[in-house]
Amino acid sequence: MHNAPRGEGGILCGMTSKEKTLYHQIHPAKLAADLVAGIGAVVLFAKGHPWPALALAVVVPVAATVAVIRYADLEPLKRSRFGAYVKKFMTTSAQVQRLAGFAILCWAAWKGSYLLGVLGAALIVHAWVAGLLIPKDVR
Repeated sequence: MHNAPRGEGGILCGMTSKEKTLYHQIHPAKLAADLVAGIGAVVLFAKGHPWPALALAVVVPVAATVAVIRYADLEPLKRSRFGAYVKKFMTTSAQVQRLAGFAILCWAAWKGSYLLGVLGAALIVHAWVAGLLIPKDVR
């Protein structure tokens, strides 16, 4: 915690667990791990290898989460525009929507359904960009 932010009087004031859980989602290493694991899992499901696909879909993102939360300095992400966006719009329901979209995408790959695959991918994209779809005067 040598890079922890300092508050008034130089006292260390690290992020809360809730903040780390929120902001780790937009760390480049976590985004890369999720993207690579997600694509790999979908390909493995499509090729009929469900157990390796499930392992990849779970182990890599969980390992990335643990590493980023434990070792990464998330304070710059918290202060960024992307951090402000995530704080406002990445609600629990948006996170559930992302997970549901990924589950549908994996199921679609397993069953060979392009239509369901598009639906799953659309749910994931919508969860990330829904805040951009709300008119500025309503936000």
